Order: sequence, then C-alpha cells, then structure tokens
Amino acid sequence: NIEYVEAMGNLYKKAGLTGTALTPVYNQFRQHLCKYLNIDIKVNNEDLFAAINKSFSNVQSKELISLILDVQKVMKDNTISKDEMLNYCQKLNEYRNKGIKYAERS
Repeated sequence: NIEYVEAMGNLYKKAGLTGTALTPVYNQFRQHLCKYLNIDIKVNNEDLFAAINKSFSNVQSKELISLILDVQKVMKDNTISKDEMLNYCQKLNEYRNKGIKYAERS
C-alpha cells in the first residue's frame, strides 16, 4: 500500500537508498504478473517480455515492458526522489489492479 511505501521511502531516503524501496513493490507486481502469464517468477526479461507480447495488445505490452525496464533501472539508482519512487509504485499498482486484473483469463 502507498502509505507503507511512503514510510519506507522516507527511511530509505535517509539512508540514501531511495531506489531500493521499490524492490518489494516490484517483486509483488512481478509475482502477480508471472502468475497471470503462467510462467516461473525467476524467468529472465527476454522470456518475460515474450510472454507479455503474446498475452497483451501491442500498446499494452509496450507500455508494460517500458514500465518494467524503467523500474528495474531506478531500483538500482538510489538518487531518485521520494516522489519519483511513489510514482513508480503507483504505476505498478495501477497496472496490476486495472491492466492485469480486468484482462485476466477465465
């Protein structure tokens, strides 16, 4: 939840590790996505992106892949602001709750 992430973001910011605060949110998102795609959570990006391209429209897959790559990059970048970190957390949660949830297979 956003309040938790914000609190963690403040702690990580004080420690100079803002990007690291995204890790639990991203891991939860990735777990949900991999479950939806019926693939192993330990799959590499190449195979993950292939599964995304098979399961989503061209526009959705491009947006999702771009988001994943951006988040993976900023998780390593501990100079991002708390607001940027929260923005990525919100994007992951929105995509998870709207993009994947509503498109779930029967």
